[in-house]
Amino acid sequence: MPFLRRAEKAVESIKPADIGELKVIKKPAEATRLIMDAVNILFLDPLVPVATRTFNILKQECPFIQDSYDEYAGKQLQGNFLG
Repeated sequence: MPFLRRAEKAVESIKPADIGELKVIKKPAEATRLIMDAVNILFLDPLVPVATRTFNILKQECPFIQDSYDEYAGKQLQGNFLG
Protein backbone atom coordinates (compact mmCIF):
# COMPACT_ATOMS: atom_id res chain seq x y z
CA MET A 1 0.00 0.00 0.00
CA PRO A 2 2.77 2.54 0.61
CA PHE A 3 3.85 2.24 -3.03
CA LEU A 4 0.27 2.71 -4.20
CA ARG A 5 -0.12 5.85 -2.08
CA ARG A 6 3.15 7.29 -3.44
CA ALA A 7 2.03 6.52 -6.99
CA GLU A 8 -1.32 8.23 -6.36
CA LYS A 9 0.46 11.32 -5.01
CA ALA A 10 2.73 11.37 -8.04
CA VAL A 11 -0.25 11.22 -10.40
CA GLU A 12 -2.03 13.98 -8.47
CA SER A 13 1.05 16.19 -8.86
CA ILE A 14 0.79 16.16 -12.68
CA LYS A 15 -0.46 19.52 -13.96
CA PRO A 16 -2.05 20.33 -17.33
CA ALA A 17 1.08 22.37 -18.14
CA ASP A 18 3.17 19.20 -17.76
CA ILE A 19 1.06 17.47 -20.42
CA GLY A 20 1.23 20.58 -22.61
CA GLU A 21 5.01 20.44 -22.39
CA LEU A 22 4.99 16.84 -23.61
CA LYS A 23 2.79 17.79 -26.57
CA VAL A 24 5.31 20.30 -27.94
CA ILE A 25 8.51 18.30 -27.50
CA LYS A 26 9.75 17.48 -30.97
CA LYS A 27 12.31 14.87 -29.88
CA PRO A 28 11.50 13.47 -26.41
CA ALA A 29 14.13 11.80 -24.28
CA GLU A 30 14.43 8.03 -24.64
CA ALA A 31 13.11 7.49 -21.10
CA THR A 32 10.04 9.62 -21.92
CA ARG A 33 9.32 7.46 -24.95
CA LEU A 34 9.43 4.31 -22.81
CA ILE A 35 7.28 5.84 -20.06
CA MET A 36 4.61 6.69 -22.63
CA ASP A 37 4.62 3.01 -23.68
CA ALA A 38 3.94 2.12 -20.05
CA VAL A 39 1.04 4.60 -20.08
CA ASN A 40 -0.31 2.96 -23.25
CA ILE A 41 -0.16 -0.42 -21.54
CA LEU A 42 -1.99 0.90 -18.47
CA PHE A 43 -4.74 2.34 -20.69
CA LEU A 44 -4.83 -0.91 -22.73
CA ASP A 45 -3.96 1.09 -25.86
CA PRO A 46 -2.16 -0.46 -28.83
CA LEU A 47 1.59 -0.69 -29.27
CA VAL A 48 3.64 -1.20 -32.40
CA PRO A 49 4.62 -4.79 -33.26
CA VAL A 50 7.67 -6.01 -31.35
CA ALA A 51 10.99 -5.11 -32.99
CA THR A 52 14.43 -4.43 -31.56
CA ARG A 53 15.89 -0.98 -31.05
CA THR A 54 18.82 0.48 -29.16
CA PHE A 55 18.15 3.32 -26.73
CA ASN A 56 20.73 5.74 -25.35
CA ILE A 57 19.90 6.11 -21.67
CA LEU A 58 22.33 7.80 -19.28
CA LYS A 59 24.94 7.80 -22.02
CA GLN A 60 24.79 4.02 -22.39
CA GLU A 61 23.53 2.01 -25.32
CA CYS A 62 20.65 -0.19 -24.12
CA PRO A 63 19.18 -2.79 -26.47
CA PHE A 64 15.44 -3.01 -25.97
CA ILE A 65 12.20 -3.20 -27.94
CA GLN A 66 10.90 -0.52 -30.28
CA ASP A 67 8.75 2.09 -28.52
CA SER A 68 5.34 3.22 -29.78
CA TYR A 69 5.78 6.92 -29.07
CA ASP A 70 5.67 8.20 -32.64
CA GLU A 71 2.63 6.13 -33.58
CA TYR A 72 0.47 6.46 -30.46
CA ALA A 73 1.70 9.03 -27.92
CA GLY A 74 0.40 12.01 -29.89
CA LYS A 75 -3.09 10.51 -29.90
CA GLN A 76 -2.82 9.65 -26.21
CA LEU A 77 -1.84 13.21 -25.28
CA GLN A 78 -4.80 14.75 -27.10
CA GLY A 79 -8.08 15.34 -25.32
CA ASN A 80 -8.59 14.86 -21.59
CA PHE A 81 -5.42 12.90 -20.83
CA LEU A 82 -5.42 13.75 -17.12
CA GLY A 83 -9.08 12.74 -16.77
